[in-house]
Amino acid sequence: MNNIATKSIYKLFHILDSIRRTNSRTGKEAILKEHEGNELLRYALNFLYNPYIVANLSTKKINKQIEPFDVGNDNFSRVDDVMRYIKMYCRGRDYDIYVVQNYINKLEDETLKQFAREIFTKSYKCGLTEKTINKVYGKDTIESFAVMLAESYAKKESKVTGKFYVTLKLDGNRCIAIKEDDKVKFFTRKGQAIEDMVELENELSIFPNGTVLDGELLLVNDKGLTSDALFRATQKVVRKDGEKKNLEFYAFDILSIEEFKSGKSKMVYEDRREKLESLYSLLGETNITGKNSFKFLKVLPVLYKGTNKNMISVLMKWAEENNYEGLMVNTAKGLYVTKRTADLLKVKKFKTADLLCVSYDKAIDGQFKDMLARINVEYKGSLVGVGSGFTIEEREYFTANPNEIVGKIIEVQFFEESKDEKTGQPSLRFPTFKGIRHDKGIDDVNYGE
Repeated sequence: MNNIATKSIYKLFHILDSIRRTNSRTGKEAILKEHEGNELLRYALNFLYNPYIVANLSTKKINKQIEPFDVGNDNFSRVDDVMRYIKMYCRGRDYDIYVVQNYINKLEDETLKQFAREIFTKSYKCGLTEKTINKVYGKDTIESFAVMLAESYAKKESKVTGKFYVTLKLDGNRCIAIKEDDKVKFFTRKGQAIEDMVELENELSIFPNGTVLDGELLLVNDKGLTSDALFRATQKVVRKDGEKKNLEFYAFDILSIEEFKSGKSKMVYEDRREKLESLYSLLGETNITGKNSFKFLKVLPVLYKGTNKNMISVLMKWAEENNYEGLMVNTAKGLYVTKRTADLLKVKKFKTADLLCVSYDKAIDGQFKDMLARINVEYKGSLVGVGSGFTIEEREYFTANPNEIVGKIIEVQFFEESKDEKTGQPSLRFPTFKGIRHDKGIDDVNYGE
């Protein structure tokens, strides 16, 4: 360790590597406690696990061949200075990449270089979670990230009193857009950064700092894809490395960053809705054709607002006839809260459940011979087979790559719960594979209730 750069990162590597190589949760907690006073460790953990810090650097970017720049005061020799630069200034430009590479190239050991790459791209894994860090170092050491979630209309219909709003339930990827410090950041519902959405970032950049938009991402459907196919195509684009283009963001709610982080809005829904529509109209600068100039940013239209609950069944029939997934109902006086609430209800004929895939079966004959016949998911302690909904390409791919589906959370559509005729155990009627929910984990398993 003959230079400052190597010395600045070596101790951090030693601590985090020790945590990585320790299998037990209590062992990891003990190491964190032992180094409780290490400010560099605390800063690095916040950099890695704080969802609001977006690196704008991928593995592909950080390894890019860059022509040298004169970095001036950005010629860093400490790992924490590089993290601060990334947090404050990095937008994934060539200059940003070169600043980071300039530090990495000062390191004397290839192991440390790779460690630095994983830190700066926020891809380093050592088996810690936000909950573990907050348990050891205190509540709110790492900021939490949560969104408003809907209850079932079938179960909470009585909660809808007075005025309410009805919108379509889109089958896309939930997305939170945050404009803060003159930067636009996008996140999944679990707080994972969605980077390089260049077109949407450009359009949302004119929104005021401190604005949070909640909405749904959908690929521009210029090929007439079905709902299921569009959902899968959208996920493919959202998950890929590099620039993500041709995505539409359908905003359905708005609040301030302070409200979002506190977990509760000050404004009720009807006021938030009016603010969303007014800002969209004002910032979109409607042109002479009468159309809003935003190309990729949309506001999800209101289908009905009023007090007549019979309109919900009328609109649901229309939604089914037009192959839409369902409806969403917002109570007019409801607040935005970052948890499941009866002030937001989902209306669907077919139910959907998010279930853990535990195994798969290969077809031994028939049209799918030697391909995936079905997957087996856990449902209320029972194994339920799901064989419908797969394309031929998916059957071939998952047979060759079972780890891409086994162990993952699967969205399953079904008509109703049933019982297995032989065992009497809970089962599902007409279960259909809708897709892998890469944005969900084991804590998000639900039985469609």
